[in-house]
Amino acid sequence: MRRPPYSRKVMRGIFLIWRKMNINVEHGYIPHYWSRQDINDAKRALEWLGDFFDWTVSLKEEKEGAKDEEGDV
Repeated sequence: MRRPPYSRKVMRGIFLIWRKMNINVEHGYIPHYWSRQDINDAKRALEWLGDFFDWTVSLKEEKEGAKDEEGDV
């Protein structure tokens, strides 16, 4: 499995999620207006984060599998 592609829109989505949740924590409310682009970038960022997490887990499993094979020989 390859690392998921990373783009400016993914970075913008991650920033939007972080910034808007930070505003919520600081002021105790959630901003009610998200533009269509904000929503799409946030969705894309969350999908990317999920793919990235799956990639890191599979990478870890591959490394553990390689260590097990070395120990068996």
